[in-house]
Amino acid sequence: MRPLILLLFYLLPHHQSLLTVIHLPPSPPNVRPARVKHKPTYLSDFVCNSSGDSLQSSSSGTLYPISSFHSLDHLSSSHSVYTLSLTQHTEPKTYSEACKSEHWIQAMNSELEALARTGTWKIVDLPPNVRPIGSKWVYKIKHKSDGTVERYKARLVAKGYNQIEGLDFFDTFSPVAKLTTVRMLLAIASIKGWIVHQLDVNNAFLH
Repeated sequence: MRPLILLLFYLLPHHQSLLTVIHLPPSPPNVRPARVKHKPTYLSDFVCNSSGDSLQSSSSGTLYPISSFHSLDHLSSSHSVYTLSLTQHTEPKTYSEACKSEHWIQAMNSELEALARTGTWKIVDLPPNVRPIGSKWVYKIKHKSDGTVERYKARLVAKGYNQIEGLDFFDTFSPVAKLTTVRMLLAIASIKGWIVHQLDVNNAFLH
C-alpha cells in the first residue's frame, strides 16, 4: 500500500499560509483469516462408491458413513448402470435453473403451445379489489424401463396455496379418486377377469 500524505495548512499573520506535508506510514492490509472448509454433513447420506470418499468421511468425524454399509457391488452391471443413470440427470427447482438447459426450454415452450392450442385461458382485465393468483413451473424427467430419459416434462400450475379461505374462496372441491376406490376397481377387474386400460392425460391444466 502507498503511504498516506497529510497536508496541513497554517494560517499566518498578514494573510499568509504555511503548507506542511506529513508522510504517514501505510496501514497494515486488512487480511481475513482463511476459513477451514468442511464437507457438509448431509452429503454423508449419499452413496459413495470410491474408497477415497469413504476414508474422507471417516476422517471428517462421521462414525458410520453410508458408503461403508451400502454398496452396489451385489447388483449386476446392467442394474448398476440403471441405478446410476437415475441420478445422472437432475430436475430443476426454479425457472432460472431450467433456463440454463435447452431441454427444459423446449419442454416449457411445448407446454405453453399446448395450453394456447386448447384455449385453457383467455386474457381479461383484472376486476377491482381482486387479487390474481400466480403460477409456477414444475419440472419432471420421465424415464423409460431401461433407465434412459424418455422426455422432459414441464407443467405450468397455479399457486392455489396462496389463496386465503373466506377471502379468495369459500368451498373447495378436488376431483381426485381415493386410493380405496382404485383398489376396489382393480379387485373387481381381477375377479371378473376384465382387461384394465390406463391412459395419461396430456396437458391436464384444468383437471
